[in-house]
Amino acid sequence: MDKSLLNPFVADGEFLEHSLAGIPRYAFDGFTRAGKRYLKKIARQHKVLQAFLAQVAPPPERDELVREMYFRIESSLCDKRLDWSVGNEARRRADEVGFGLEPEIFNAGKVILRQALTDIPMTEADL
Repeated sequence: MDKSLLNPFVADGEFLEHSLAGIPRYAFDGFTRAGKRYLKKIARQHKVLQAFLAQVAPPPERDELVREMYFRIESSLCDKRLDWSVGNEARRRADEVGFGLEPEIFNAGKVILRQALTDIPMTEADL
């Protein structure tokens, strides 16, 4: 039996680089208690991300926007996603839904969030 089938992350080397205590970091998304705490923490501590959020979203929507951007960043690491024009268009439109942001602004936010994730990495203390 092919041992790579037992570990779905072998094919995606990026997943191994983005892990915490042997668990892929994307598992701590904005829908888990640890993920919510961590994303709130970096949204409040990272000055550039904080300024971006203040410009594009009212306070009640900021945490949800960060969770959505985080999902887009982490899910994009998967190299098995099919690159179909219909899927890409649906993804682009999904990025706009709920926040009323132009794709360029949403993508700029993802770049800022990616930098925030690097500057303030999740540690076991965040669990």
